[in-house]
Order: sequence, then structure tokens, then C-alpha cells
Amino acid sequence: MLLWYSASTKRDDVIKRFMKRRFVSENKNTNSIEYDEKTYKEEFKVAYLNKISFGYIAVGYIINVWGDCPSFCKIIIVMVIVICSVLVMFLTYKGVLLWTHFSKKVNMKISNEDLERLGICPDFTTVSFDEIENNKV
Repeated sequence: MLLWYSASTKRDDVIKRFMKRRFVSENKNTNSIEYDEKTYKEEFKVAYLNKISFGYIAVGYIINVWGDCPSFCKIIIVMVIVICSVLVMFLTYKGVLLWTHFSKKVNMKISNEDLERLGICPDFTTVSFDEIENNKV
């Protein structure tokens, strides 16, 4: 249950997780927020991979019920499992990359309205570059 709910791919849940861990600034000219969009998409990618991994673990346990084999072929079975696992991991990763690249839900920018609706009040503080350079923050 913990993995299932912590790997939520709902946009609102991803925004909440992203806002807890990332730096967000406000653009006063356009009344919008600025953030690292690549990192935001990465948050979605991780959530999708976690959810799919959970599914693979469940399928593995179910298949294990019928996992009775003679002892002479166990090495061959291990090799087939390793090869299939690597292939499935590669295809899953590439599929999630494609999904996150083309998904409207993932590529929709976070807006001030989203933050208000979710009850997130980020602390937009103005810090000069000199203060950051001199570690006075």
C-alpha cells in the first residue's frame, strides 16, 4: 500500500511532491512561476517507473505460483529470466520516456491557480546573485 500511494501519477500529487523538494521563483512581469521543467518531468518519470515496478513485482509473485521446474534446467531458466528482465526494464524505461515526452498532463505548466487550488503557498523570496555567491542565504 505504501508503494502504491507514494508512486501516485496524479498531476496534483506530483505537483505537491515537486513543490516540497524544489526551488520555485515568481515572475512578477507575467504573474507566473518559474521552475526547472526538466526536474518536474523527471518527477513524473520516477512516479510512472515506480508504479510499473510495483506491477512487475506483483506479476512476478503470481507467476511464481506455477514456478515448478526440474533441477537440470534451473541454470537455463535463470539465464532466460535475466535476459527477459533486462529487456523488459529497457523497454519500460524507453516507453516511460516517450510517455512523459508526449503526455499533455506531464507537459502542462504549473500555474499559480494550481498552487492555490492545492493549498500550496510557496515562499517567494528575492535573493540577489551576490548573496548566493557569498553564501549569505
